[in-house]
Amino acid sequence: MKKLLLMAIALIACLNIHADDFDLYIVSTSNTTTNYPVSTVRKLTFDKANVVVTRTDGTTITVAMDDIARMYLDTATEVDAIQRTAADNAAIAWDGQQLTVNGTADLIHVYQAGGTLVMQQSATNNATLSLAHMPQGVYIVTVDGKSFKIVKN
Repeated sequence: MKKLLLMAIALIACLNIHADDFDLYIVSTSNTTTNYPVSTVRKLTFDKANVVVTRTDGTTITVAMDDIARMYLDTATEVDAIQRTAADNAAIAWDGQQLTVNGTADLIHVYQAGGTLVMQQSATNNATLSLAHMPQGVYIVTVDGKSFKIVKN
Protein backbone atom coordinates (compact mmCIF):
# COMPACT_ATOMS: atom_id res chain seq x y z
CA MET A 1 0.00 0.00 0.00
CA LYS A 2 2.77 2.42 0.96
CA LYS A 3 4.65 1.74 -2.26
CA LEU A 4 1.48 2.31 -4.31
CA LEU A 5 0.91 5.63 -2.56
CA LEU A 6 4.49 6.71 -3.14
CA MET A 7 4.26 5.81 -6.82
CA ALA A 8 1.02 7.79 -7.14
CA ILE A 9 2.76 10.83 -5.66
CA ALA A 10 5.59 10.42 -8.14
CA LEU A 11 3.09 10.37 -11.01
CA ILE A 12 1.40 13.49 -9.70
CA ALA A 13 4.81 15.18 -9.54
CA CYS A 14 5.17 14.53 -13.26
CA LEU A 15 2.05 16.53 -14.08
CA ASN A 16 2.43 19.96 -15.58
CA ILE A 17 2.53 22.10 -12.43
CA HIS A 18 4.35 25.26 -11.59
CA ALA A 19 7.30 23.70 -9.81
CA ASP A 20 8.20 26.91 -7.99
CA ASP A 21 4.87 26.77 -6.16
CA PHE A 22 5.15 23.24 -4.73
CA ASP A 23 7.32 21.31 -2.33
CA LEU A 24 7.73 17.57 -1.90
CA TYR A 25 7.17 16.77 1.79
CA ILE A 26 8.46 13.59 3.44
CA VAL A 27 7.19 12.92 6.98
CA SER A 28 9.26 10.36 8.88
CA THR A 29 7.91 7.80 11.31
CA SER A 30 9.54 9.92 14.06
CA ASN A 31 7.26 12.79 12.90
CA THR A 32 10.04 14.96 11.46
CA THR A 33 9.03 16.68 8.23
CA THR A 34 11.50 17.41 5.46
CA ASN A 35 10.62 19.15 2.23
CA TYR A 36 12.31 19.76 -1.07
CA PRO A 37 11.15 22.47 -3.49
CA VAL A 38 9.95 20.63 -6.59
CA SER A 39 11.99 23.06 -8.69
CA THR A 40 15.14 21.53 -7.14
CA VAL A 41 14.12 17.90 -7.72
CA ARG A 42 15.40 16.41 -10.96
CA LYS A 43 14.21 12.86 -10.38
CA LEU A 44 12.32 10.83 -7.78
CA THR A 45 12.94 7.08 -7.92
CA PHE A 46 11.81 4.08 -5.91
CA ASP A 47 13.56 0.77 -5.40
CA LYS A 48 12.64 -2.15 -3.15
CA ALA A 49 13.48 -0.37 0.09
CA ASN A 50 14.25 3.32 -0.62
CA VAL A 51 13.02 6.56 -2.09
CA VAL A 52 15.84 8.41 -3.84
CA VAL A 53 15.51 12.16 -4.46
CA THR A 54 17.96 13.36 -7.09
CA ARG A 55 18.34 17.13 -6.96
CA THR A 56 19.16 19.50 -9.79
CA ASP A 57 22.62 20.11 -8.32
CA GLY A 58 23.40 16.39 -8.72
CA THR A 59 23.17 15.48 -5.03
CA THR A 60 20.96 12.60 -3.95
CA ILE A 61 19.00 11.99 -0.78
CA THR A 62 18.07 8.40 0.04
CA VAL A 63 15.26 7.69 2.51
CA ALA A 64 14.29 4.19 3.60
CA MET A 65 10.61 3.51 2.87
CA ASP A 66 10.25 2.00 6.33
CA ASP A 67 11.17 5.42 7.77
CA ILE A 68 8.46 7.27 5.81
CA ALA A 69 5.09 7.82 7.47
CA ARG A 70 3.75 9.84 4.54
CA MET A 71 4.87 11.77 1.50
CA TYR A 72 2.96 14.51 -0.32
CA LEU A 73 3.10 17.59 -2.51
CA ASP A 74 1.86 20.89 -1.18
CA THR A 75 2.28 24.56 -1.83
CA ALA A 76 5.60 26.07 -0.80
CA THR A 77 3.84 28.31 1.72
CA GLU A 78 3.24 25.44 4.18
CA VAL A 79 3.70 26.90 7.68
CA ASP A 80 3.96 23.90 10.01
CA ALA A 81 6.51 21.84 8.13
CA ILE A 82 9.60 23.52 6.77
CA GLN A 83 12.76 22.33 5.28
CA ARG A 84 13.64 24.72 2.54
CA THR A 85 16.81 25.42 0.71
CA ALA A 86 18.20 28.46 2.51
CA ALA A 87 21.17 28.75 0.21
CA ASP A 88 22.89 26.52 -2.30
CA ASN A 89 24.81 24.90 0.55
CA ALA A 90 22.33 24.92 3.47
CA ALA A 91 18.84 23.69 4.32
CA ILE A 92 16.79 24.11 7.48
CA ALA A 93 14.48 21.66 9.22
CA TRP A 94 11.95 22.36 11.98
CA ASP A 95 10.67 19.57 14.24
CA GLY A 96 8.41 21.73 16.42
CA GLN A 97 11.05 22.42 19.08
CA GLN A 98 14.36 23.00 17.33
CA LEU A 99 15.79 24.22 14.06
CA THR A 100 18.56 22.30 12.36
CA VAL A 101 20.71 23.86 9.65
CA ASN A 102 22.21 21.16 7.45
CA GLY A 103 25.19 22.54 5.61
CA THR A 104 26.72 25.94 6.19
CA ALA A 105 25.12 29.35 6.54
CA ASP A 106 26.26 32.67 7.97
CA LEU A 107 23.68 33.43 10.67
CA ILE A 108 20.34 32.19 11.92
CA HIS A 109 17.99 34.93 13.12
CA VAL A 110 14.68 34.20 14.89
CA TYR A 111 12.09 36.97 15.14
CA GLN A 112 8.73 37.14 16.87
CA ALA A 113 5.81 37.74 14.52
CA GLY A 114 5.94 41.43 15.47
CA GLY A 115 9.52 41.74 14.21
CA THR A 116 11.47 41.65 17.49
CA LEU A 117 14.74 39.70 17.25
CA VAL A 118 14.60 36.98 19.94
CA MET A 119 17.55 34.74 18.99
CA GLN A 120 20.65 34.88 16.83
CA GLN A 121 23.29 32.23 16.26
CA SER A 122 26.09 31.67 13.80
CA ALA A 123 25.38 28.62 11.71
CA THR A 124 28.32 26.30 11.56
CA ASN A 125 28.07 22.94 9.82
CA ASN A 126 24.84 21.20 10.95
CA ALA A 127 23.95 23.77 13.64
CA THR A 128 20.99 23.18 15.97
CA LEU A 129 19.01 25.96 17.60
CA SER A 130 16.52 25.00 20.34
CA LEU A 131 13.32 27.01 20.68
CA ALA A 132 11.97 24.75 23.44
CA HIS A 133 12.15 27.61 25.96
CA MET A 134 10.24 30.02 23.71
CA PRO A 135 6.47 30.54 24.12
CA GLN A 136 4.04 29.15 21.57
CA GLY A 137 3.47 31.31 18.54
CA VAL A 138 4.54 32.22 15.04
CA TYR A 139 8.20 33.02 14.43
CA ILE A 140 10.13 34.21 11.40
CA VAL A 141 13.46 32.47 10.81
CA THR A 142 16.04 34.06 8.52
CA VAL A 143 18.95 32.03 7.19
CA ASP A 144 21.34 33.63 4.70
CA GLY A 145 18.81 36.33 3.81
CA LYS A 146 15.88 33.96 3.16
CA SER A 147 12.95 34.01 5.57
CA PHE A 148 10.57 31.24 6.67
CA LYS A 149 7.59 31.11 9.00
CA ILE A 150 7.44 28.47 11.70
CA VAL A 151 4.73 27.70 14.24
CA LYS A 152 5.74 26.60 17.72
CA ASN A 153 2.88 24.74 19.42
